[in-house]
Amino acid sequence: MKRLLLLSFAVVMLFSIAGCTTNNEAETFESPYFEGDSGLEAEFEMMGSVSDTSGVNEIWEDESFPIEVILKNKGEKDLEPTQVKVTLKGFAQGDFNGIETMTKSNPDEIEKVSEYLPEGGEDRLNFGNAQHNLNFDGFYDAIIQAEIRYYYETYVAVPQVCFKYDIKDDTVCTLDEMKDYYVSSAPIQATSVAEKPGGRGTIYLEIDVTNTDGFTGEGRSAVPGEAIKIEYDKIGFEVVNPNSAPNLWECTSGGVEGVARLTDGTATIRCKAPVPEDANYVQPFNLILKYDYVENIQENVRIKENME
Repeated sequence: MKRLLLLSFAVVMLFSIAGCTTNNEAETFESPYFEGDSGLEAEFEMMGSVSDTSGVNEIWEDESFPIEVILKNKGEKDLEPTQVKVTLKGFAQGDFNGIETMTKSNPDEIEKVSEYLPEGGEDRLNFGNAQHNLNFDGFYDAIIQAEIRYYYETYVAVPQVCFKYDIKDDTVCTLDEMKDYYVSSAPIQATSVAEKPGGRGTIYLEIDVTNTDGFTGEGRSAVPGEAIKIEYDKIGFEVVNPNSAPNLWECTSGGVEGVARLTDGTATIRCKAPVPEDANYVQPFNLILKYDYVENIQENVRIKENME
């Protein structure tokens, strides 16, 4: 609900400013977002002591170590309870005592960055204190990995889209040009917005989107609820324009409505809208990109045999 209220406020503010335009000179707007390409970031709590020799966490075989994942929301969408799922990988649950489950979700909301919370919200998922029950000689190098999967959204605001029936009319606004736009901080970003005339009675917007690869450099996206694909990323998208008729815009990517496949991390969303015969004005355009985002973090723990 808070997201809808804030998005609606941003839309109304942009619309109010755009409605004051009386000529085709470019307006300057203040972004309603902090912007950036951050979403959820994660890290493990310290496990043992880092060795100067091996460069990894080290403990003795009779010691336990905590497996706790710290979640930090550095983007501009609140993460509601259970929207983050963390799954431990790299070892069998039976290899350690003290680990009751391999999967946990956030029990509470993790707030987005804001004027009042510039560092964003934080939560911790404690999987327990792990103590190995394996037989080994010398030392055992354990791989502790966590898959972080979370639902996120990117908000794209275009303050002034030109609605003009007569494409030869050069007053009020310009049809064929790159548009100013603003994007919320998230790992999937819009990188350009272009408006093009489609002849009398139709206008087009082309929105290029890209996967910034997240904080690990290897982040992947999928349509919410779907499996991650090795070959490509996917996202969903939806137009949210309270000032226009619900069916005004028709948006597709690769001929598919509401879903974009990102090849080599990029895709183009194409939107078209009808233009009334007497049209010569500007209106805002607002798009939400929706997706599950997945990243992996890893720590190695060297468990050393007591020689005594």
